[in-house]
Amino acid sequence: MKKLLAFAGAMALASVSHAAIYTFQYTARIDSITDGDGRWGEPDVEVASAQIPAGLIVRGDTVTGTFSYDRATVSDNTSSDDFYTSSGYSQRLANAVLTARFTGTGVALSSTPSMYTWVRNAASGSQFGDSFGMYSYEFGPAPSYWREAMSVDFQGTSTDVLDNTALPGAEITGFTNNTFTLDYTRAENGQFAMTRATGRITSVTLISAVPEPSTYAMFAAGLALLAWRRKRA
Repeated sequence: MKKLLAFAGAMALASVSHAAIYTFQYTARIDSITDGDGRWGEPDVEVASAQIPAGLIVRGDTVTGTFSYDRATVSDNTSSDDFYTSSGYSQRLANAVLTARFTGTGVALSSTPSMYTWVRNAASGSQFGDSFGMYSYEFGPAPSYWREAMSVDFQGTSTDVLDNTALPGAEITGFTNNTFTLDYTRAENGQFAMTRATGRITSVTLISAVPEPSTYAMFAAGLALLAWRRKRA
C-alpha cells in the first residue's frame, strides 16, 4: 500500500512538467503595407499607411505582442511525407492567445477563439527547415463581409530546431526567419479588397511557463501523499 501511495505521489509531481501555459513575447517591424482591390482580394499596391477598423497602421512601425498556448495540447491532425511530419492544432487549442500592438499608433489587436496552430518537423536531410506558426481569424457578418487575420510564422533554416511536432518551448528561439502578418479583407464595390501588413520578427523570448491550476492541485496532492507516507514510516 505504501509503495502504491508513493507511486501515486510521484506521478502527481511528475505531471507538473507536462501541463504548462507557455507565454512568449515578440517584437516585429512593419516592412510592408499593401492595399489592393484585385478580383481575388490580392494586395497589389505598396502604401505608407492604411486604415483598418482598429485604427491606423503605418509602415516602419514597431509591433510588440505575446502568444501563448498549453504545451500539453495533443495534435488533432498529423501527417507525414518525404519532407515533413506535420501536426495541426485546431481552434480548440487550449489557452491559445495571440496579441499585437502597433507602438506608434496604439492599434491593439487580440486573437479570437478561431485559432489554428501548426508544427512541421522537417525530415533529416530535407531541403526544408522546421517551422511553427499561429493563425487567428475573425469574420464579419453580412452585408459587410470582412475578415481580419493575424499570424506569426517561424521558419528554420535547418532540421535541427525541433525534435518532434509537439508545441515548442524554449527551442522556438532557434528559428531565424520569422514573420508577423496582419490581413484585413472587406467587400468593396462588389469585389473583395485586402490590406496586408507584414514585418520581420526581430526578437522572441520565453517569458513564462506557468502550470495550469489543475497542475497545482496535482502537485499539492503529490506533496500531501509523500508527506503522509513519511509520517507513517
